[in-house]
Amino acid sequence: MEDDVQIQVMKNDCSRLMQMMKELNAPADAVQAALSVPCFVVQHNWNEVLRAAGVIGDELIYEETYRLPAPQCFFEFKVNIKVNGTWIVHYFIYQAEEVTGEDGLLTTSSRLFAKREGKPWWLMDNKLPQFQPFMMAYAIQVASTCVAMEAELTERTAHKLSSRPNRTLPRVGHAYHVVHVRKHRGSHDAGEYKGIVRLHFRRGHWRMQNGERIWIKWTLVGNPDLGFIDKEYRV
Repeated sequence: MEDDVQIQVMKNDCSRLMQMMKELNAPADAVQAALSVPCFVVQHNWNEVLRAAGVIGDELIYEETYRLPAPQCFFEFKVNIKVNGTWIVHYFIYQAEEVTGEDGLLTTSSRLFAKREGKPWWLMDNKLPQFQPFMMAYAIQVASTCVAMEAELTERTAHKLSSRPNRTLPRVGHAYHVVHVRKHRGSHDAGEYKGIVRLHFRRGHWRMQNGERIWIKWTLVGNPDLGFIDKEYRV
């Protein structure tokens, strides 16, 4: 699980997706496809934040417990990882896509790209046991980030880079969002609470409505001035 990999999420202000595509010599169609997918640069360890609130565990990464902000997304992290007793800066790009299984339930298909400071980018083989703790750790980080975004704990600032993916392609723009803590947040009124109940999470879930399954978002409800209610959700 995540405890098997010691990770310190660092503040990250820019996307390295274009740089990665260049280093991997990605073909033109792959570059265009990647740059059309929403990209989120994550600045905080949202798994740590939500665990401290007692609202989630590792179960969050399983089916139908969270939604991506779009059918396909990139999530970028800058982290410190302890290697042989020394902390070394790494960059990770997590590519995620919602997939509907044979049972009709949504799952997330993913790939993890990694780069050690001063080294080239490479794609982790998630079938190799030595990389599975990293895949698990970042699956949990992405799930936690999605919950934080959906519950409006975050704000996003839009940015754009312009570069040539390789010598044969024209200069193209790459739009991305930096995800950071939402600075201004008042009472989270959920109608019946009317600001008189302490702040707490309401878990995202599916609901049948008029014969159709719809997703009910994760939300924060209640009055933060009255304190916070810890809830641990189990799937």
